[in-house]
Amino acid sequence: MEAPDSASPPDTERPTDPVVVSGIQPSGRLHLGNYFGALRQHIDLHQQHDAYYFIVNYHAMTTVQDAERLREHTFNVALDYLALGFDPTRRPSSCRATCRR
Repeated sequence: MEAPDSASPPDTERPTDPVVVSGIQPSGRLHLGNYFGALRQHIDLHQQHDAYYFIVNYHAMTTVQDAERLREHTFNVALDYLALGFDPTRRPSSCRATCRR
């Protein structure tokens, strides 16, 4: 009797489409480094896969303690994503904290 090949799981156990999870900290104005380092990939992956992106403004509180500035940075990050082609009706998205404007 031959042992089953355990190196590769059956096709039914493999995910059919990857899920992407990432976040960005709104600790200031976004710049070209943000675009080439993360935003461009976020937008591309958002159009191809299920992707969950978060504006993690609780994490930005270590550098931005002024609540109004933090709200402004959070709002501006959301606007930048939308301006670059992020479609919130197409895929899931979330803001970790309250995003009032």
